[in-house]
Amino acid sequence: MLITLQSIFLGVNDTDRRILLYLFRDGRISLHRISKVTRIDYSTIKYRFKYLRERGILRGFQLYVNPAFFGLRRVFLLSSESIPRLANMALEFRCIEGPTLYEFACGSKQELNDLCSKYQNTILECWLPSRIHSEKISRFDYEIIKALNSDPRAPNPVIAKVLKVPTKQVKKHIEFLYSNNYIRVFPDTQIDGSSLLMFTLISMRPLHVRSLLLNNLVWEYRDKKKGVFVCCFDGLQSLTGILHQSKELDPSIRVLVKSRYAVYDYYNNSLTAGRSV
Repeated sequence: MLITLQSIFLGVNDTDRRILLYLFRDGRISLHRISKVTRIDYSTIKYRFKYLRERGILRGFQLYVNPAFFGLRRVFLLSSESIPRLANMALEFRCIEGPTLYEFACGSKQELNDLCSKYQNTILECWLPSRIHSEKISRFDYEIIKALNSDPRAPNPVIAKVLKVPTKQVKKHIEFLYSNNYIRVFPDTQIDGSSLLMFTLISMRPLHVRSLLLNNLVWEYRDKKKGVFVCCFDGLQSLTGILHQSKELDPSIRVLVKSRYAVYDYYNNSLTAGRSV
């Protein structure tokens, strides 16, 4: 499902926007944690979260799985035109004006060549990250992915009960998957575009720029030479300050204003088969 960030919903207050902002930062964050970091009473957070769900503003949550987890080749494309949804499409970030950023999962060189050949007239840039060796990925990590695919916000104790293992073991493996950028949980939401702003920043000095974006990161890809950071801000004031500092560190940084995003479950066949690719 393609999600728009420009729809306006009446009745969304500051607390709602703060809840949504924290859910963009980490879709698995608990309501208790949001209450603690925002210093807003838990009962209020719980009530407004329920309100967002009942109004259809927050429809649910979606699990993103890095194609490298399955041993697939990650391919990033900047396209001047929209590409119809394909079976191997993992992510899509559309701009208000300008190119759309896509991530694809390719299982072979031929699949990659076919993709680039088919859309060669619209592709502005193509990045092929180095393959990530997955020796550390265990069968248990795969079982956790299956559990999260069913319920991306399932608490660790619930997953532990389903898998019949200690909660500490689940916590350790989820932290491993997050820290290695193998998974991310996105809110499936439509929000007031004038309140939360989504941007993609493309930098040739990723290690320097990233430190400024930590509190606003939604998703990222980076290596030593290039970084692609998708960020969410709660207003123009916070955004302006970050962009100013980022451009001081990297004058060549590119900023793309996002209007819609989508997370695709390209990996369902792998999960159904009961094994990684």
